[in-house]
Amino acid sequence: MKNSIRKIRTALGLSQHQFAVKCHVTTQTVGKWERGEGGRPSHLAMAQLEKAAQEAGVALTGEMPAGPKYATRGAKQVPEKPEKTEEKGGSWLSKISL
Repeated sequence: MKNSIRKIRTALGLSQHQFAVKCHVTTQTVGKWERGEGGRPSHLAMAQLEKAAQEAGVALTGEMPAGPKYATRGAKQVPEKPEKTEEKGGSWLSKISL
């Protein structure tokens, strides 16, 4: 995917900064994607990458590095929130004593 991202960006005639703005990420994130670093793009960034690929007429191919479920926020990787589980005994409001 790293080569695809660079091809898309250059086909559109954009700098890394301009492409980052278009994809709603930082310039550093675009650089990491192009080097094959930084994990998977977020859902929002992936949607923007797909739109840019269509606009540029370039296929978005390949895969980002595999690993645990991470959502990319800028240049940092932040673990996704764990699923909520309800404890027996009602909500947290019922446990407050006045």
